[in-house]
Amino acid sequence: AEQEIDGIKVKDWAAYMGKSAPYYLMIFQRMNQTKRKFFPSFCGFLFGPAFLLYRKVWSWGIASAAASTLFSIPTLLIFVLLSNNPSAQPADFLIVSQQICSWLNIILQFLLMLFSFWIIRTDSAKKIEKIRLESSAEDFQKNLLKKAAPSWKGIFVYLGVLILLSLALMPFFGPHLTELFFNPFSLF
Repeated sequence: AEQEIDGIKVKDWAAYMGKSAPYYLMIFQRMNQTKRKFFPSFCGFLFGPAFLLYRKVWSWGIASAAASTLFSIPTLLIFVLLSNNPSAQPADFLIVSQQICSWLNIILQFLLMLFSFWIIRTDSAKKIEKIRLESSAEDFQKNLLKKAAPSWKGIFVYLGVLILLSLALMPFFGPHLTELFFNPFSLF
């Protein structure tokens, strides 16, 4: 009998996961053997949302990107305040919320480090099964390859949104910050 992971043949997993399939299959098999949902992922820790978007896990990628962005708002507000008035003292609630959000962001990073492979595995299994249900037996492999492999588009869209957000917020930054970004040689 052909080996399966989550009821899906290994060759189908390999086709769907693309060039890095051997790495993912080794991790998925180890997760099966240990019956654990977590396996450390340094890409999940360092790149979190971008890593999930790269692997086409759209819902989790977008949710974690939104959470990460939300958690950065208090830090951004302090940054804006200090760039407009370097001698200003941020309000206590802003400092406390910045500390809480920093911890929440660290927790999010650790959760993504521990569970990214499980998230990718469960999402990919659902997508493979959906492709199987929507395809004839002859077209399944062809359709699997069409929907397979990672998405650089996901990363570029994510980075584009971050850049657009940054540009939209630029007018709120004070003259000191504007000089730093647009005329760095004036500092010397």
